[in-house]
Amino acid sequence: MQKVAVVISSRTEQYLNIAECIRTVLSEFEAYVRVFVVESSDDLWMIQPGDFDGAMICSGILAGNLPTWVVQWATLNADSLVQIPVALLAIHGADVWIDEAGLTKVFADRTGVHVELVGQTAGADAKPKPKPIHQWFLHRRIGSKDRGPELESAHVQTDWNRVKELASGIGMRIATSHVWHVYDLIVAEDQ
Repeated sequence: MQKVAVVISSRTEQYLNIAECIRTVLSEFEAYVRVFVVESSDDLWMIQPGDFDGAMICSGILAGNLPTWVVQWATLNADSLVQIPVALLAIHGADVWIDEAGLTKVFADRTGVHVELVGQTAGADAKPKPKPIHQWFLHRRIGSKDRGPELESAHVQTDWNRVKELASGIGMRIATSHVWHVYDLIVAEDQ
């Protein structure tokens, strides 16, 4: 059974939902998935990518940059990461769009690790609370003191198809990388 490390950068409900979606997709490839939640550099010791056949990094993006811990972890484990398929899922606000090719290049330049798959999606963004004058107008207009769910709750704009596509890509790569490793061993024995 192939093993995949899914590294997420937050314990928020939406990040955990994304990790669960990835786990579900990879289970179709009969892969064992271990989810690591890294909230600071202090948590990096627990992830040894050499123990896995693939890795998927799901990280928030701030001002177009990955968190420092992602770069530190990838740099420290570059020798192991270059030997397995790696995917990077950038999670950002709904009104942000990231240059995926640029992010991949910057990641490779800073860490020495080439990301085979890169994608992006919005996470959960809290709707801004209306200003009091707008609340008054909305209440007056709809004739109710109930704010309604549209004023209170977060809205989710995660592109689940993109998350599933990246997870499937890693699943296919670990499945075929295993086949090629077996093939390499057979060829080596024949010669």
